[in-house]
Amino acid sequence: WANSKDGKNAGYQELKTKPKSLIPHPTEPDFVVNAYFYRLNSEETLQHLQRKFGSEYHQQKHPSVGTLLAAFFHYYAYEFDYKHHVVSLNATMAHGKVEREVKAEHDTWKVYGQGLSIEDPFETFYDVAHVVKASNFHRIRREFALAYTKMVDAATGNNHHWSHMPQNIGPTMSGSEILDWICEPLPKDTDDSNTS
Repeated sequence: WANSKDGKNAGYQELKTKPKSLIPHPTEPDFVVNAYFYRLNSEETLQHLQRKFGSEYHQQKHPSVGTLLAAFFHYYAYEFDYKHHVVSLNATMAHGKVEREVKAEHDTWKVYGQGLSIEDPFETFYDVAHVVKASNFHRIRREFALAYTKMVDAATGNNHHWSHMPQNIGPTMSGSEILDWICEPLPKDTDDSNTS
């Protein structure tokens, strides 16, 4: 992703259909929920997945988990239009984004007044972010921007932004060191607004 022309190409791919594991809703008689989760049931399956997704071939053809995570942080910090769209697993390239006005009309969601709307993946009529206040929403976006900046700086070795940073900032950092750096709290005397 760091070498791509626009810095955003994460090699995104979609499945044409979701796996089906339909479960009747406990309180709504005619409402069915797709509750599919992939559960590893054997060590052999785990080893097969590790062989398939850990090979050099895979790393050349598909983006790494780190690349996908950086693309996620960038997209939700800088690109996603929170005023007009809803964060949804049902938003695909083929079907387009889920619009806020459509959710307001079909499921009586608020159109204005809150920054973040997240559609529950199973009960699509429910906005799981209805409790997020505007100040917390802006903090979430700042944290996404901060995480993206830290990942880019770790990949490129750029360390001029940080008053507090790991000793070995740069491409030699392990994934767990980068995650630890992203998740560490800012010192109390530091103003986080100049780093995001």
